[in-house]
Amino acid sequence: MTLPTPLTKGQEKKVLMTTAIVSGMGFADMMAVNTALPVMQAQLGMDAASALWVAEIYLLFVASLMMMGGALGDRFGYRRVLRYGIIAFAASSLFCAASTSGDMLIFARATQGLAAAIVLPSSLALLNACFPAAQRGMAIGSWTAISSMMIPLGPLAGGAAVDLLSWHWIFIINLPLCAAAYFFLRGVPRPPFGQTATARLDIIGIIGITSGLGALVFGLLEGARRGFADDLVIVSLIAAAILLPLLIVYEAICKSPMLPLWMFRRRVFVLVNMQTFLFFSGFQGALFLLPFFHIQVYGLTALQAGAAGLPISIAMVLLSRAVGKLMDKHGAGPLLASAPFLIAGGLFWLAQVPADGTYFRHVLPPLVILSTGMGFFIAPLTTVALNAAGEGRSGLASAVNNTMSRVAGLVSVAMMGVLLTNGFTKSLAANLAALGLDAEQLSLINGQVQRLAALVPPASLSQDQVDALDMTVRTAFTVGFSDAVLVASASMALAGVVGVIGLKKF
Repeated sequence: MTLPTPLTKGQEKKVLMTTAIVSGMGFADMMAVNTALPVMQAQLGMDAASALWVAEIYLLFVASLMMMGGALGDRFGYRRVLRYGIIAFAASSLFCAASTSGDMLIFARATQGLAAAIVLPSSLALLNACFPAAQRGMAIGSWTAISSMMIPLGPLAGGAAVDLLSWHWIFIINLPLCAAAYFFLRGVPRPPFGQTATARLDIIGIIGITSGLGALVFGLLEGARRGFADDLVIVSLIAAAILLPLLIVYEAICKSPMLPLWMFRRRVFVLVNMQTFLFFSGFQGALFLLPFFHIQVYGLTALQAGAAGLPISIAMVLLSRAVGKLMDKHGAGPLLASAPFLIAGGLFWLAQVPADGTYFRHVLPPLVILSTGMGFFIAPLTTVALNAAGEGRSGLASAVNNTMSRVAGLVSVAMMGVLLTNGFTKSLAANLAALGLDAEQLSLINGQVQRLAALVPPASLSQDQVDALDMTVRTAFTVGFSDAVLVASASMALAGVVGVIGLKKF
């Protein structure tokens, strides 16, 4: 039996750069869009539900097609799939940049989600297959540190593009990143520790998960806009309730399933993916709402809102390599059991933020706590998730874990949108009567409720009434924001419970 030939130091650096850029690029793009979304909503005349679709359609295709991307990498080779996926991501980014309407942008974001679903699982699987098991903790720590450096690029570049140029440039920024990833990938040899699978693609499974998740997200988002008694919303949610369980049944009898259910007999595999789902349900939902809060409540510019998230990136960069060393010596379990509670505490504190507060006094302190927990958590979670399915299955393990995180984000953003909208609507309705507005003015305001804090005051209001309405709207948005972030905190605490019960010994 021939032993694998380890990569040289130079080749290892190229693997780290390729995988970190690709992974960071996908997250940075999502963050850039979140930062610019309030501006996109205003400039393209979208209501809150349509703005949510710009974010959700990307997550939908990433979540539903991620396992297909992992299967492609396992079958055809991680380098080949990455090569074509990087090209597809660049092309779809250009499509997004060229969009001239909300509907066009939503469609373009769907193509971008398809490309991301191809590259993301193969990126992490390539990293796993290029390092021996004893070095993976350190390698993933380095990968986390490098990719974390790209996280602030998204909100900062997105904010700068919106303030100085236009929101279209947030997608053009992806092109040099794709070029850099492609360049480093050319110097990566065949992975010495991976193996190629030969199973056929599960087309029915791919269609089933896309349809089921699509119906669920449509029902949640359109329920917030149309009302949950709407016939189309009811049909959509019923379809999701039927399609998703049927998908599980089909996967159990399929000869070449997209999601091999035998993996769920592994206790660590089940627990780490359960923790991933709960963690990202809390984290991505809260992170999605923050730019809206900064811009529409505290009046920050897009660039300032982007810079407001820097503590998360700084903590991850500073802590990731040290965390990698700790994992190689003591395992990942203690961090998986403790870090989520730190993040949950930060989110709970963040939910208390007042409408008339300031970023440095009311947002930054809980954000520092949250960010520290993130720095201690991401590398251990990634390490355990990649190895949970066994040697030679890193592509599939990466795809399942990435799918869990994206499905969590997908459902969480939709649910956060519902909580935000409901809290905003109830608070606004309860406080409008005190403003002394006439019936026509109230009608004009109520007709814009779906725009949330971006609603435009009626022209007939006096300046005092405009100021009073502005404070009422900002207070209503803060109520909805607090409701959503409290739910995010609870989800994060549950992730900690899973870590304590089942993962602290790994």
